[in-house]
Parts: sequence; C-alpha cells; structure tokens
Amino acid sequence: TVNGYAFPSINMDVLRRTLPYLTYLSIFSHEVRPDGTLPDIPDEPLIRAARAANVAPLLVITNMREGGGFDSDLASTILSNEEVQDTLLDNVVRIMQEKNYFGLDIDFEYIYPSDRELYNNFLRKVVNRLRPMGYTVTTALAPKISAVQQGTLYEAHDYPVHGELANHVIIMTYEWGYTFSPPMAVAPLNEVRRVLNYAVTAIPRRKILMGIPNYGYN
Repeated sequence: TVNGYAFPSINMDVLRRTLPYLTYLSIFSHEVRPDGTLPDIPDEPLIRAARAANVAPLLVITNMREGGGFDSDLASTILSNEEVQDTLLDNVVRIMQEKNYFGLDIDFEYIYPSDRELYNNFLRKVVNRLRPMGYTVTTALAPKISAVQQGTLYEAHDYPVHGELANHVIIMTYEWGYTFSPPMAVAPLNEVRRVLNYAVTAIPRRKILMGIPNYGYN
C-alpha cells in the first residue's frame, strides 16, 4: 500500500508516470479556516488522473495558516468549537462529493498538548460522519518513540486512539535533518526504526504507512 503526497502544481507528466505505483494520492492541501470553511484549490486534474489510473484520491485538510506554517491556535479554534467542526465537516463532505474524492486525510500538526482529547473527540466525530458514507479516514502522525514523549509536535497525537479509529495512519518518519539542523540524514534508519518499534505496539500493523522523504537539504 503506497500513498503519495502531491501539490496541485505538480508536473502532470511526473504524476502520470508515478500513479501506476500508488494506492492513494493525497492532494496537499485544503487549509482549514477559523470558521470551518475551506478554500478552493485546483485539484480536479489530479483527481481525474488518479481515478483514471485506479488510484484513490484523498482530500487533505491542514491547520496551516494562509501563506505560513502549521498554526496551534488555528487547530485549537477548530477543536474547541462544535459548530465550527460541523461546518468543516459539511464542507469536507460537499467537496468530496462534488470532486469525487475517495477519502479524507487529516494532517493537523503542532496541536497544543492540552487539546489532545479534543483532537481525539474530533476524530471520533469525523469517523462517525464519513465512514457510513463510504469514505476512508487517514491521519498523519508525528514520529513518536513512546506514549509519553514530550513536545508540542508529539503530545496531542494519541497513537492508540488513531490506530483504533482511522483506516490508515501516515507516520511522518522524516525531518530529523532539516534546514537549520546540523548536516545529517532527513530520515536516519536507526531513528525510523525506533519510531516503528513503538508504533506497532500501539497501532495495528496493517494500518501503518511509513513516511519516506524524496527530498534533501543543502
């Protein structure tokens, strides 16, 4: 089972040559707004190409602020307001139906540790809404090595709950080496192994997708 992330701006020839090797295509991304609305993105050509190649296109929602990175406050706004969540899910369902998506990929990162249970409850609401409609739910998870790992990136990602609720989880086993780090591998094998050794104790193995970076840093 192979998932590939793609921006709408991807070279379509590259996409077409890659699709025969994919199971899922996660189109990155619909950035959730504080009121639960979603901006329109030019994703239709990617969806059509994926469907033509018998690949399942996934709608990706993120807590990224417009023109910026992942926003903890934005996530908290969504997760603490049931009405905003209902609006968000209404928009997710509308877009998936209109554009022929196969399922949803939730990539919420840098969630405040205090919002951990709110995120779990949001995931329960998403699954209860989408699964009866035939949609799959995937989540992206920070690369944890224990249940009690500290840090804003890690604490709100509850491996056992995601493993129970989601169809798949995509573990972000990369970014040990990054723009401001000392020179090192983006995904050192020893670190990746530590993450997977913990993951299989908390999540059914058949649900785990291991992240593989196809980029490097100079």
